[in-house]
Order: sequence, then structure tokens, then C-alpha cells
Amino acid sequence: MRCKKIVVIVIGVITLNVVKAQQADTLTLGLEKCHNIFIEQNLQLLSKQYDINIAKAQIIQAKIIDNPNLYFEQNIFNSNNQKYFDMGYSGENIFQAKQLIHLAGQRNKRVNIQKINKEISEYQFYDLLRTLNFQLNSSFYRIYFLLKSIDTYNYQIITFNRLQNALKSQYEKGNLSMKEYTRVKAVLFSLQNEKLALVNQVNEEQNKLKVLLGNKQTTFIKPILNESNNKSFQIPIELKQLIDTAYANRADAKISEATIRLSQADLKYQRSVGLPDANIGYVYDRQGSFIRDYSAVSLGIDLPVFNRNQGNITISKAKLEQSKKQNDLYVLQLENDVQQVWYKTIMTDSLYRSFDKDFQPDFEKVMVGMIDNYQKRNISLIEFLDYYDSYKQNIIQLNELNTQRFNTVEELNYTVGKALIK
Repeated sequence: MRCKKIVVIVIGVITLNVVKAQQADTLTLGLEKCHNIFIEQNLQLLSKQYDINIAKAQIIQAKIIDNPNLYFEQNIFNSNNQKYFDMGYSGENIFQAKQLIHLAGQRNKRVNIQKINKEISEYQFYDLLRTLNFQLNSSFYRIYFLLKSIDTYNYQIITFNRLQNALKSQYEKGNLSMKEYTRVKAVLFSLQNEKLALVNQVNEEQNKLKVLLGNKQTTFIKPILNESNNKSFQIPIELKQLIDTAYANRADAKISEATIRLSQADLKYQRSVGLPDANIGYVYDRQGSFIRDYSAVSLGIDLPVFNRNQGNITISKAKLEQSKKQNDLYVLQLENDVQQVWYKTIMTDSLYRSFDKDFQPDFEKVMVGMIDNYQKRNISLIEFLDYYDSYKQNIIQLNELNTQRFNTVEELNYTVGKALIK
């Protein structure tokens, strides 16, 4: 009994401190406002944007022409006149200028590869946005309905505290058995323990939400929601339409398709690398040839006898086939995911609509009436606790069902890559 009393006090202090902290510094936000803050302050999105900038810079780099090569040669010692570094009339100087020229359109092919890489970077950004947006909505709805359940527990704890105080005097007078009095105290302990579990879940979701919103403060974020929207969800009934929507809107679907194009572009580039590059240049030589001032045009090219880039071409072919198979696997997963989430959404919505929400009367009035009947001995303790527990479970289950319904709708929107249901 002493241990239980100590635990009850500890739980009460913890939850009271959490509530006080929440009340002291609470930020009330709707979902739209959360999205605006998320877009502006989410660190993952801000970091991911740099990948796009990097990809743009790689396109610029791929377009740049190779620098020309300059070569100058000066003789150290002229034995004819015994001069060092003779740059005069009798000394020899050699000057060369060369420019590397890529044949077979290698430069354009490199640019095309980097353009596809930039396209993939943009798709990766939007896919991250889709994923984080889903996480944001899930945490938002989870916190909202958990807080509703905590409000229910708060009222129950207050009610049972009052009941316990009223029964205490009856127990001390000998009008109530220890077993019955202890049972009420045990229910109160159970309520506080269950509430603490919900508070811990709220804190976990708060941490997720704050990271998503880039919130470094200790502010408690309290979601607000118009629950009337929950009654008007219209679930699409055409599965093929949902699959087509997913193909058209999901960034990861576009990544999978772009990866094939990237492999194809790389194969073309590797084949062009198999052809040799050319060097064209100009040569001037003073005193080093059959005439004093020698000028010539130079042209050099490697002969593709041994190295025709065979290995890299083979690798590119394998990567192309691999990307095609991976895309086939992705298509299979996407269609199955859409079908599974669509079915899950329909089932959850059907369960919600079948739930008799009118069965739940004003809980506070019911509890007051039940406590009054119990204290007057019109009903037994077992009848009272059974009645109380059924209504408590009804409220908690309805909140959980609401959470599941909102989340499955968000999951469907996430799976098809578009907010079909708002």
C-alpha cells in the first residue's frame, strides 16, 4: 500500500510538471501553419537543396572546354659562344601550344549525364519533401488525439480522487470494506499510470514534430484541428486511377525512370570514350631546325589498338540492365503498395463510419450520475467500474480510430504522391 501510494505521488508530480510546462509555454498551431514553418525551417530540406545547387554546378563544369597547353623550352648552355641561357640571336628557343579536342561528342554526352543527375537531385528533393510531409501530418494528428485522450484521463483522475476522498471517511468509520476502498485506489493508480504512458507518447511525437519544424525551443506545440473534415473524406474507388496518379506524381517513380536514362547516357558516353581524343597545336623553334625560325602545325591522336574502353562499356551495359530490373521491381512494389494502402484506407473509413458515435453520451454527466448511484449503493462497485470502463474504452478507442483514419488517409496521399483526400 505504501509503495503504491509513493508511485501514485511520483506519477502525479511528473504529469503535473509536464502539464505546467505545457501551459507555461504552449504554441498552438493548425496544420497549414505547421506546413508553412516546415517549408521554411526544416533542416533536412534546407540541406537537400544544396544537392540541386551542386548538380547545377556539375553541368557548368561538364560544359567547360579543356584548357590549352603551353610549352616553352630554352637551352641552358650554348657551347658555341659559351653563354648560359642564351636568349639572343644565336640561342635556341622552342614554343608549343596544344589544344585537346574530344571527338565523338564526348563533351555533350558528359553534359547530358549531368543534366540527368540534376533532374534526379530535384526528384530526390521532392521525394524527401513528400516523406517528411507525411511524417509531419502523422505526428500532428497523433499528438492531437493523444491530447484528447489525456483530457479524458484528467477528468477521470479528478473524479476518482474525489470519490476516493469521499470513500476514505466511510472506510475509516467502518462503513466500507478495505477491499472495496483499495479497489478504487487501484483504479486511480491505473488511471495515472495509463495517463503517464500517453504523456510519454506525446513527448516522443513532440520531439519528432519539433525536429521537422526546426524548433530548437522548449515550446510545447499544441495542434488544433477541425474534426468536421473527418466526416467528409471521400475515398477514391478506382484502384487503376490511384496507380496512374502515383506514376504521374511520385518523385521516386520519376527517379527510377531517370536512372534508366542515366544508364543509357553513360553507355553512350563510355562508347565515345573508346574513340581517341585529338591534339592540335602550333610549334615554333628558333635555331633548332633546318631553318632558323621554324613554324609548324601539330596534330596528334592515340591509336585505339589496345584500349578501346572495353571494360567500362561492359560495366555500363550491366548497369543499364540492372537499372531496368530495379525499375521493374519498383513498379511491382508501387502497385502493391497503392493497393494495400487503398484497401487499408477503405477498411478504416468503413470502421469509422460504422462506429456508433451517438452511443457516447456526455461522459462527465454520466460519470457524475454513476458515482452518485454508487455512493447511494444503488449499484455495486463492480457494476460501477464496468460501466465506467466501457465508456472510458469507448472514448479512447474513438480517439485512436480517428488517429488511424487521418493517418491512413495521409498514407494514401503519400503513396500516390498527391493530396487526393483533404
